[in-house]
Amino acid sequence: MLYLDYQVPMAELRKELKRLVENNPKWDRKVCGLQVTDTKQSTIEVRALVSSTDPGKAFDLRCDVREGLIEFLRRNHPESLPKVRNVDVSDLASTVEGSPRRTRNAGPARTGKEHERGDTSPGVHTEGKTDGAGSDH
Repeated sequence: MLYLDYQVPMAELRKELKRLVENNPKWDRKVCGLQVTDTKQSTIEVRALVSSTDPGKAFDLRCDVREGLIEFLRRNHPESLPKVRNVDVSDLASTVEGSPRRTRNAGPARTGKEHERGDTSPGVHTEGKTDGAGSDH
């Protein structure tokens, strides 16, 4: 399995897989395939399937193929490798056991107009109201 960016050129990767196994004496010349087996938010899961005459050779062949495909992509299509996303460390500090937590310097939580202040926001506002006689309380 390889986890790659959506930009990976699948046709070229298939050609490279075929080239790698044809030049490898561990391959029994029976199975050689490449499929996208799953998609995630930022990567696709690509499965290279190859066969060999015994489990030991099959393991070694899979390792050779994996290393060869990664090297091919690194040299020829680096945009196909998964991207590292930058994360602000303050975002990490504000999360405890997967639940968002407001940091010390964070302002009030705002999810919509119900959290706005002032005479134009929805809801009842008693601040600054008069008793009708013209004096503020």
